[in-house]
Amino acid sequence: MKVINHQFAPIIARWVLIAMAIAMVLLIASVAAACPNCKDGLAQNDPQGQSLAAGYYYKITDLITQETDPADALLVYRNGTPVRSRGVETGLNGRWENGLEGRASYTYQETTDGLGQSLVNSPRHLAKLNLIAPLLAEKVFAGGETQYVGKRTSLQGDIARAYYVVNLTLSGRNLVPGLDGSAGVYNLFDYQFGDPTGNKLPEDILSRDGRSFRAKLTYRF
Repeated sequence: MKVINHQFAPIIARWVLIAMAIAMVLLIASVAAACPNCKDGLAQNDPQGQSLAAGYYYKITDLITQETDPADALLVYRNGTPVRSRGVETGLNGRWENGLEGRASYTYQETTDGLGQSLVNSPRHLAKLNLIAPLLAEKVFAGGETQYVGKRTSLQGDIARAYYVVNLTLSGRNLVPGLDGSAGVYNLFDYQFGDPTGNKLPEDILSRDGRSFRAKLTYRF
């Protein structure tokens, strides 16, 4: 049985984005008010400007692309039309005296070819929120991560819908001398989504893993 009714998936995804935005605002406000080393956290991400936001613009000419030759239906490589990408990205790292760590980021981008059409597998919206909380100082940590990827176009013109995934992990460092361990559940809500594929693959949009579990033990000697 699926946890999420896909009829409500766009609504859930929208609320996840809103929650991310609220979390980012709260994170910025709390770091500005109480974080003693927020400047250092910003410097790691942006050592020159120490900014919370940055814009960018790229232009690539003669980009090598894989195309189907109409003469024999074989794949060939050709120089395509110019590609332009422009957007803005924001991000912030925070760390509190009690050991809680948080990272939030959001990117809006537009990537088009010479005809002004969006590139395949190029989302406009990307967002991520990470939180790490110590459960046992310097030993055991709980972590949560939410990722959001906007809708994308496939090679055949279909739409890979926007999706979000939530991951939870529990990790331990030096539980006994030399032993580290971790366990996690990925895609917690078993959200069904897919990614656009390349040429000559039978699937235009390839389904990705649903809910999965992983565990790991590492022993150093």
